[in-house]
Amino acid sequence: IMTPNQSLLSRIMDHKNLNIDLDNDEDFTGTSNFVSAKKTLNTTHATANIDLGATQIKLKDTSDNYLFEAANSSNNYFLSLNSETAKDSSVTLNLNGKTKKGINSKGNATVIKLNKNIIWDLNLDVGAADIQADLSNFKLRNLSIDAGASNLDLKLGYPQMLTNINIDAGASSIQIAIPR
Repeated sequence: IMTPNQSLLSRIMDHKNLNIDLDNDEDFTGTSNFVSAKKTLNTTHATANIDLGATQIKLKDTSDNYLFEAANSSNNYFLSLNSETAKDSSVTLNLNGKTKKGINSKGNATVIKLNKNIIWDLNLDVGAADIQADLSNFKLRNLSIDAGASNLDLKLGYPQMLTNINIDAGASSIQIAIPR
């Protein structure tokens, strides 16, 4: 029996096999293995802020029905997507992924699909990730990648009038294929 006045340390010592879970289940509310955002008729431009780590990222498929789709192969990796639409009908998407502490999600992959009829600004903030991105089917205005120890394999398509690319990477392998 514990009393409210008993110190936390003494309660832990009384229950030496106590399992302390630092993850708050509320942190995972609204997460799933699959997330998507519908395309509206007026949307011509979108920004996707992708914040993922400890996953393989495959960005190559297109979506005609959705503006954006993402699915992860693991039941231990959780995705959340927030969307904001501006007055000019441009959309900002924020994709986040995480695992619960102590859960092994090794070998998982996140497949991301973009609508090919939209002009995209892509911002990837990834830690340890293997990124395979075939962007040749997409209208890409800006690409920004902030990566830690990652493997980046990028294939670009024909640019808009101007496509800005910024890559900031730590100990990474980077391959970029650019059309002639």
